[in-house]
Amino acid sequence: MKRLAPLTVVTVVGAVTVERRYFACSGCGQTHAPWDQWAGVDKHRLSAGARRMACLTATSWSFDQASTNLRALCGLDISDESIRRVCAAEGARARTWLGTPAAAEPVRSAEGHAECLVDGAAFNTRVHGWREMRVMIQSKRAAGQKIDPAKWSGLADRRLPKPVAALVSARAVECEEVGNLLGRAAERVGMARGYEASVIADGAKWIWAQVDRVLPKAERVVDVYHVSQHLHECGQAVYGPKTAEAREWAERRLAQIVREGPSVCLWHVERQAEACASPGAKKALISLADYLRPNLAALRYGDRLRRGLTIGSGQVESACKTIVGRRLKINSARWHVPMAEGMASLCAITHAKLWESFWGLAAA
Repeated sequence: MKRLAPLTVVTVVGAVTVERRYFACSGCGQTHAPWDQWAGVDKHRLSAGARRMACLTATSWSFDQASTNLRALCGLDISDESIRRVCAAEGARARTWLGTPAAAEPVRSAEGHAECLVDGAAFNTRVHGWREMRVMIQSKRAAGQKIDPAKWSGLADRRLPKPVAALVSARAVECEEVGNLLGRAAERVGMARGYEASVIADGAKWIWAQVDRVLPKAERVVDVYHVSQHLHECGQAVYGPKTAEAREWAERRLAQIVREGPSVCLWHVERQAEACASPGAKKALISLADYLRPNLAALRYGDRLRRGLTIGSGQVESACKTIVGRRLKINSARWHVPMAEGMASLCAITHAKLWESFWGLAAA
């Protein structure tokens, strides 16, 4: 049976009513409206452009706030439940799209030094409590100003060019699967096995174990800010919390790593531990030495400064704050894992400036 049926669709310019052909089979009961498929209208009667706007607002605000803000900013009346359902569907599509060559092409074709970063942040789930969302980035960045390590004057001494292209993904997976995801993403962007690429992370043993497995040719770098944090914590254990002596000791040790090399710093920490009389201070120094020792090859900051390369993981730290901290933890939210991964994927696409590529020409 064929008939004309009116349909009210929410578009980016408001609600529009159209008449389109509607087919219904009297035998099996199935229905079909070809115009709906052609126009990209979903079951919530939202055009592709309206779904795009709903998802964009939901990457910054909770679903109810996104509904309120869409009404105030654009005059669009889309309920918070409709926004949630749209984000579930488009988030699943975004997660799949991030694994395609189209998402990786901007990084693959860009010029610059290849960087691979990984970190994680916790989010709350409805069933399993707190889980870790692993955030992974493959990017290209032009070399920055080359610095003589002997003239390095501290962490605030340097400004690097922003990445020219990035691929960001976020998944709530266990450690072993992170390695598999890293390996596949690196291959898509032209960093297979880590050739001519740097992996920048916080020094956790599980990360390096996965890097050894899938990116064995990559240059390792322990984030300088994590090292600085370890040094300051040790300094406070030795000289007292928030004392000038603790701060000066930590800054001197970090400068030693940059200017003289990590082995020199480790030697001084070990000698100080041997001579230390305080059990608490001695334990802190030994713990610091145990952190530095397996990471010596990843602490060659002086060599990277000479080449104009980054020594920090601020890029992935920023992504974690945007994707997990700002959105997944908003208003003490609790998530089902697939929904959290979908929302994180939408946030990752906006963070990597791939929003237009993901949505294409959907504007109506």
